[in-house]
Amino acid sequence: MKQVTTLLIVSVVLAVFLGFVLGNPLLVILNAETDTKSYCDTGDTDYYGAGQYPDDELLSTDKVWLSWVSDGTGVPFSVAGKYKRCAGAWYANSYGNRYVFSLDVGDGFKGFAQDDFPNGFIAPPNADQGLLIKGEGGWSRGVDAREIRLDGTTVRFLDDSDPASIVDGAVLRVQLQVKYQHLFQAETWGTIAQDEATLRYGIPTLTRGAELYEVGETWEFRWSGLPFTETEDGTTAYYLTVTDLNTNAPLAGWDRRPLDATSGIASGIVTAGMFKLQGANAIRAEVYSPVFRASVTDSSVIDDKDLAPTLDTLEWNQPEFREGDTITVTYSATPNPSTGKVITRYHVLINIDGAILFDQDTTGTSVSVSASRTGNVYAEVRAYDEDGRPSATRQIQATVGNVIDICEVKPDLPQCVGQGSGWVAIVAALAVFVLGLLLILPKAGNPRVFLIALLMLAGVAAGVYFLVGGVL
Repeated sequence: MKQVTTLLIVSVVLAVFLGFVLGNPLLVILNAETDTKSYCDTGDTDYYGAGQYPDDELLSTDKVWLSWVSDGTGVPFSVAGKYKRCAGAWYANSYGNRYVFSLDVGDGFKGFAQDDFPNGFIAPPNADQGLLIKGEGGWSRGVDAREIRLDGTTVRFLDDSDPASIVDGAVLRVQLQVKYQHLFQAETWGTIAQDEATLRYGIPTLTRGAELYEVGETWEFRWSGLPFTETEDGTTAYYLTVTDLNTNAPLAGWDRRPLDATSGIASGIVTAGMFKLQGANAIRAEVYSPVFRASVTDSSVIDDKDLAPTLDTLEWNQPEFREGDTITVTYSATPNPSTGKVITRYHVLINIDGAILFDQDTTGTSVSVSASRTGNVYAEVRAYDEDGRPSATRQIQATVGNVIDICEVKPDLPQCVGQGSGWVAIVAALAVFVLGLLLILPKAGNPRVFLIALLMLAGVAAGVYFLVGGVL
């Protein structure tokens, strides 16, 4: 028994060590490079890589605009690589190539997944090419170019199942890798070129000077974050419209007014005509590009703020969403204590970066919509009493991220084990059990000793399973 116990302990230590190594790959963090960086190592891949764009750039641009078009995707960009045999290498073999993506949002580069590369990389269709023996004077291989559109402003890092925001100014890195094999060694991937681009928000921000204006006050809407004011052909990039929702007519001077600055303030006087009993009693500001609405927000209008009801609560059904999720906003209000007028209706506006999902009056205290795209989702709600006097228009915001099954990409994450992907824990436990069983078989002639050893073995194997990351 002493020998059996000692060997079981050795097996446990070995299994835990293997499980740790298999489940925790090393992450190397590199400094950002603004120009394409090429590699040639005759002891590694035997290839020298570069890009197909001017000056051998791997990426078609150094700056990528996020959430530029109406479906939430960014300005398209392309990646195209090439490679040749390194000087001094008499031959070079390649069995595939791919583009690998990583992102630095302030804490180092990490692999991530998006709709265009759900596994964190793109392998061109004709990636497998076999043995290549070429001269070193010219480029031997051009890798297929691929167009990329980043979807929204959130990503899923490959080491985390939670969506993360892309900060304005984050750095995208794309690496050109080839699969190679040296004599008597396994196939592996090597990086032969990499390029980086800065990610910038193409989403204008529109804010209000106040949630509730009284007749006679000055209304204000502020815009900021416009990436530019003119398109490449010199036409206006963005416009601002401010509308009186009682008449659905633009206010004078603010009917699709061209925005000639990347930030600024629109303002005017709240006139008596902007409030009427049983009216909509709100003004709306909208920023447009020539092809889509980029941002929208409302402010309430009242004749006397002292008579306004109060919107007490405004909440999401969850803190963040994924594309296709059900978004539910709930709210409640109380009458003004002076008037005692009961709450009869609410107006709810839900939009994702200007794309309106719901915009109407309702008597209910919740509204549900489907997250039809990625981006920033906003809900604005105001309550009306029986005379039509509104509360302040309150706003809440959340993010809608991409739909990436992280457990298909990284099945070894602890949170994925319960989805049938805890193979590291299972293999470790089975290894302990099989090794232990082989060790205690000689004791089978003594049923009592064998049974005790078998029970001990089962307990140790179960312990290893949970220790390495398995769950019930």
